[in-house]
Amino acid sequence: MNRPVPRRGLLTAAAVGLFAGCLQGTDGDDASVGNPEDEPGDEPVETPDRIDPEDAGVTVRDVEITDVEIGSTWTGVTTEVTVENTGRFRYGVLSFRADVFRSGRTSRERESLGFEYVTRQFASGDRFENGTRTFETTLYVDRQAEPRTNSEWFEVTVAVRRAHPV
Repeated sequence: MNRPVPRRGLLTAAAVGLFAGCLQGTDGDDASVGNPEDEPGDEPVETPDRIDPEDAGVTVRDVEITDVEIGSTWTGVTTEVTVENTGRFRYGVLSFRADVFRSGRTSRERESLGFEYVTRQFASGDRFENGTRTFETTLYVDRQAEPRTNSEWFEVTVAVRRAHPV
């Protein structure tokens, strides 16, 4: 005896079939693949949503402390960070982790004072392509010992955490 196919099972099978067809792609042009600035003959490059820092081609070239400001309970360390893009993508957003250390003038020892995450967004007409960019950021940490306003008493390291290509 033949049983009728339940509607729920039939609808599920139909939905899975339709969805699978969407994933196979089309033979026409796909707007999400390739870069419109590619020259004819270049292979289209799919732009991922996010790239691991090791694969991004974005590196921190220089970190220079330009100012140290002391508040009643905090220390602000202002830095100029120079970043270089040698990768194959243009970026709309870059995220960094900046660590602040107290160091001595003659000692190689350093004490961690804290860290902050820094995000830079690049407008649609000013995406970060090949080359370098320099930006300023101020990192605020709790003052944990005697105040020092000389930049030689501090060290800042910056690392790329995320890169979002466009």
